[in-house]
Amino acid sequence: MSHAGALEGAARPAFGPAAARTRRAVPIDGPAWNVVSPMQKRLRLRDQVEWAEGAGALAAVHAFLVALPEDEWLHF
Repeated sequence: MSHAGALEGAARPAFGPAAARTRRAVPIDGPAWNVVSPMQKRLRLRDQVEWAEGAGALAAVHAFLVALPEDEWLHF
C-alpha cells in the first residue's frame, strides 16, 4: 500500500500545521500566480515547508531555499 493509500481511511485535520503535514500543498503556478495575493503565496510556502518537515524532506527544502537567488524571491 502506498503512503497516500495509508492515509485515505485516517481522519485528517482540516487546517493548521497538522493538516499541512498530512497533505501536500500544491505550488501556486501558471495563471494562478497572477491572481493570488502575496499573503496567500507566503502561507502556501509555509504549508509546503511544514509538509516537508513531516515528510522528512526539510533538509532538501532548506538547501533549495538557501540556493535560491535573491532576485527570485517575492518581496512584499
